[in-house]
Amino acid sequence: HGGHAYIEFYLDAAARVQCVEVVQVNAHASTSLKVEMGPITGMVGDSVCSYNNPDPALVCPPTESWSFPSLAQGVDLTLTDETFTASLPMQCGLGDTKSFGEILSAPPGGNTSQGDLHWGSYAGNPAAPSDLGQRVPSACHCQQLCVDNIAGGCRSYNYYDVDGVKHCYLQTTPFSTGMGTWGEKVSTAATGGWPGWRTGTAGQRLLRFTTTPALASLRGNQEFSITVHGTNLPHSSVKASDASGRQRLKLVRLADDCDAPLPKELSGIGCTMTTRAISTTTGQRGLAHSGNRKDAVHTICTPKPTMSDFESVTWSG
Repeated sequence: HGGHAYIEFYLDAAARVQCVEVVQVNAHASTSLKVEMGPITGMVGDSVCSYNNPDPALVCPPTESWSFPSLAQGVDLTLTDETFTASLPMQCGLGDTKSFGEILSAPPGGNTSQGDLHWGSYAGNPAAPSDLGQRVPSACHCQQLCVDNIAGGCRSYNYYDVDGVKHCYLQTTPFSTGMGTWGEKVSTAATGGWPGWRTGTAGQRLLRFTTTPALASLRGNQEFSITVHGTNLPHSSVKASDASGRQRLKLVRLADDCDAPLPKELSGIGCTMTTRAISTTTGQRGLAHSGNRKDAVHTICTPKPTMSDFESVTWSG
């Protein structure tokens, strides 16, 4: 009744999770679910993050999330007079698909004589459980390894798993169409197929922001530009597919929520006030009390960016 309910559970890091089964009481079952999977501890930029950190900025972001807005689609359901059971599939990346990009090379100071030249290659086989590939037991582990190596240039990955042989490749940004040896960005079953392969990216992640002039030197009534840096931002070299112009920026006071009005001292950005209706339906099925709470929010903002690419977006003025 007080908002979203959630369940947390913890597994060994090597566990390979491919499905979560949610059992609910039939009269109180939610038909919209979201599953998130990620590390208990890790790094966000140069700072240590944890799943339960009181500072929202230092909560570890999920490796992957799966939304099921309607359990009637793509989910195995089992209904009884008392329970409502949903089996939620959890797979990272695209199946039977391979992307093409440069494999990560050795970091500065890497020991190339010991095979570090392509340090983005983690190969293994069942006969050698100590091999690096056996330490990456699933595509989701490969994706997390890519996330952990964002600073080293990882933006995408390929994962191979056939007859116990596992191989995780960490790559840079996939080639654009028409570039690279293969001449295409992604190859799927429709173009010949890559059975046993899965491919994905580090995901869309905001890493930091910078200002020009530097933030510490800004003074009142001074114009400045702000650049947000991230991975897999909605930019495309193909104009018809480029969504970078739809990105928006909003600045609020440190203590305010994102739907708060803009600070009166700030100019150059405008955010329109709109009314958001939130359902307050409570009670059992057939005995529900329906209602809506209306909140004033300031979340439709202008202007569009002045400059953008795959890993940064800038607003000036």
